[in-house]
Formats: sequence, C-alpha cells, structure tokens
Amino acid sequence: MTKWGHLLTRWRGELMAERAAVYSDAVRRRGAPFQTCVGFIDGTAVHVARPGGGIQRACYSGHKRRHVLNFQSVTTPGGLVFHMYGPHEGRRHDVVLYKESGLDDALRQTLLIDGVQHCLYGDSAYVLRAWMQTGHGNGPDRTAAEQAFDLSMIRVHETVEWGHKDIKQYFTTLDF
Repeated sequence: MTKWGHLLTRWRGELMAERAAVYSDAVRRRGAPFQTCVGFIDGTAVHVARPGGGIQRACYSGHKRRHVLNFQSVTTPGGLVFHMYGPHEGRRHDVVLYKESGLDDALRQTLLIDGVQHCLYGDSAYVLRAWMQTGHGNGPDRTAAEQAFDLSMIRVHETVEWGHKDIKQYFTTLDF
C-alpha cells in the first residue's frame, strides 16, 4: 500500500482522458445505451469481526445487520479498479462516501474530454449529474423503457462487483 496505494486512491484524470475512448467503446459493445460511459461506481461493505475500542457503533450497519467497513470503487469496463475510497464507517450510505471522497469535483473537472462529456454509471443511490448517470431504481411507476434501460446497464455494471469480490477474497482475515 505504501508503494502503490496512490494508484488506487488518487483519481488519475490524465489516464482516464487517454483511455476514455477505449472504455466507452467497450461499454457500447456490451449493449449499453450510453455512448460515453467510461466506468462504473459502487459501494461495498466488507464484514469485520465485532470491533472494540469504542468504534463498535460506527462500524455497525443496520442495513446489513453486521459490523462492516464501507468502500467505494470505480471500475473500468475491463475490471480494472481505477479508484478506491475507504475504509469508512459501516453506518454510512454510498452517497456519503461519494461526497466525502471528493470524487464529484474530480469527475466534473476531468470527464469533459475534448468537448465530449463522459460519465460513470452508478446505481440509483448516486446523484444524477452530467458526469454521473444512474439507474431508475425499483419503483412501481417505472416504464418498460426504464426497465429495459436498467437491465442493459446491469449487464455492464457487473464489472464493479468483480473488483469487490477480489477485495473480499484477498482480505478474508477481516472477518475474524
């Protein structure tokens, strides 16, 4: 982490600018309706053993009903973890991690590439912006077109889950 951690925790806008055309083309080829989507964002909770030292309440997630540490990651269409933020208190929502990571400003400044607005795609927990597109959620008033859109994006959004799986497999000792 000391030697290579900055490659995960710092948003590298210059690298994204170089690779944006390749990433957006890969997303398009998988059948996504976005022409300029370059990656996917999502949060994950890593289960941890019941902590002591006064942080037990902060790590408890009422949603998961377990003690967790939250992480947020941005993944490219090929599965590369491009950005990682965390660990953060288990009781915090994905949008809190997004805000506190400072990623919103970085995306606003760096995803307008050669006059073309590129974006990340996240689930409905994230805030809709020009540089951040989201799903429509699971409300009962979704149209058939919205359902079809969400389904097509779920197929490509799964790459962010691959990164979460790897992290959880490599750091299983946190469970104990």
